[in-house]
Amino acid sequence: ALKVWVETYDKLWSRVAGAVEMDELLEADPDPDLIAEVEREAVAIREELDSFKLKTLLQGVDDFRDAQVEIAAGAGGTEAQDWAQMLMRMYTRWAERRGYSVEILDMSEGERPCVRRFGQVIGLRPEKVDEYKALHAGPGVRDLLRQANLHNFSIFLKRLDDGRCYEFAYYEYTGSDFEADMAWLAAQPGNQAWLAQCDPLQIPLVGERSWASMDEIFFNA
Repeated sequence: ALKVWVETYDKLWSRVAGAVEMDELLEADPDPDLIAEVEREAVAIREELDSFKLKTLLQGVDDFRDAQVEIAAGAGGTEAQDWAQMLMRMYTRWAERRGYSVEILDMSEGERPCVRRFGQVIGLRPEKVDEYKALHAGPGVRDLLRQANLHNFSIFLKRLDDGRCYEFAYYEYTGSDFEADMAWLAAQPGNQAWLAQCDPLQIPLVGERSWASMDEIFFNA
């Protein structure tokens, strides 16, 4: 067992010494190709050194045993549940890439809220398309939408052959009181200021004051 540690150390030391020699050659005769090679070698050595260091740490009497990891979403609602699932996938892939086997002993799915889906349409002034896109490239009211339980909010743009432009919006509501949440959102100064910027750029459909609701015809979960 000791031979394996010594051989690994010797190989690492040999690579470090070789990299140092190449670096000294570069001081006398800088060569772009050699510089790139030294940089690649330095990265590779660092990765092997980190791996070797980790192995030296796992030398306790119980380090050969399995490790148990517990991930809890806590009280963060749907977003916390999604984050916990992302962590589980991340750690699972990390272990599998390093040759460790992973066994899920128990998993409790959190209660998913009832999701209501909404589709809306409105016209957009053709000469204001760039301005509208620029507005939505920034933070906008993303934080307010999340606080109002609106998720996966997406807006699509379609320019017709005659030059008219239409926006199609889709979002999901995961709260328990849609009317109350929409009233709260409408009362927020930040949302009011946002609409004051967006509304003049849009053209509501005939008979509508703003976005027009659309009927859902098909959904495939």
